Amino acid sequence: MARVSSDPPKSSRRESRPFRLGDLEVHPASGEVRGRRGPERLRPLLVDILLRLAAVPGEVVRRETLLEEVWPRRMVNDEVLSRAIAELRTALGDDARQARYVETLPKIGYRLVAPVEWLEVPPEMAGPPPPPRSRGARSRPRSASSSGSP
Repeated sequence: MARVSSDPPKSSRRESRPFRLGDLEVHPASGEVRGRRGPERLRPLLVDILLRLAAVPGEVVRRETLLEEVWPRRMVNDEVLSRAIAELRTALGDDARQARYVETLPKIGYRLVAPVEWLEVPPEMAGPPPPPRSRGARSRPRSASSSGSP
């Protein structure tokens, strides 16, 4: 399976660029997936799983790896991961028996079978840059009719 782009995501969902997953468009920062069925909102945990799989499209991510990376410092069992994958598939409109997006390799792990293409965010979509922080005196708002004298 050919990859459209191999750029990995950033380390957090807020910093991650949107990407296409087959015919879907995934926006990690908002947790939104857009496709033919309309927009669908994913729980943050599901976005984390999807980002981890999208970082290595077509490659198998072992169950143990997902458990360690998506649930760090928490003891969870395989059933928790299986339920999360089932919920992710439902949100994506996928089917475990005929996977279009997430394929299960029993007792091993999961992989994305749809192509992944990382999208550039146009500057106008990224929002305004944060205001500069100054360590000096605070500025007071001035009214339009102010003459500058106290």
